[in-house]
Amino acid sequence: MPRTIFAIDDDPLMLEILAQVLSPPAYHLVGALSGQGGLDMVFRAPPDLVLLDLGLPDLPGMSVLKTLKDRVSWSKVPIVMLTADNALEPIVKARDLGARGYLCKPISAVGFAGVVADLLASSDVVWLDDLTRLRRARGTDRVGLSHPHGG
Repeated sequence: MPRTIFAIDDDPLMLEILAQVLSPPAYHLVGALSGQGGLDMVFRAPPDLVLLDLGLPDLPGMSVLKTLKDRVSWSKVPIVMLTADNALEPIVKARDLGARGYLCKPISAVGFAGVVADLLASSDVVWLDDLTRLRRARGTDRVGLSHPHGG
């Protein structure tokens, strides 16, 4: 049975790329282009994992993260921030609000698929420096998940 992943990102191209990387039969990816759309999806049926962008058009990604983590029913759903913002402040805030990881775009398609598989298989937390180590260990390149708009 495929693992359900919700991707909340305002860039349709990014959702399309994620759908190619996280494809059946292992994964079922559902995308939302707004924070409220993402919250509506999660509240209907909690996924196995949420990939959440910081820069959404209607709600800040941190607000979406906080809303999900404040609800007991959905607080166990792992959330990974997937964003172009690699400043220290949002990384610390995401961790404090309960995010399981924080990955910066662009990232390697192969490395990213491995991170998702690892997260779904365990309770590991993945942060920016973990992805860097993963890239070095696997010798993967940065082909695939580039984000031309930086958000």
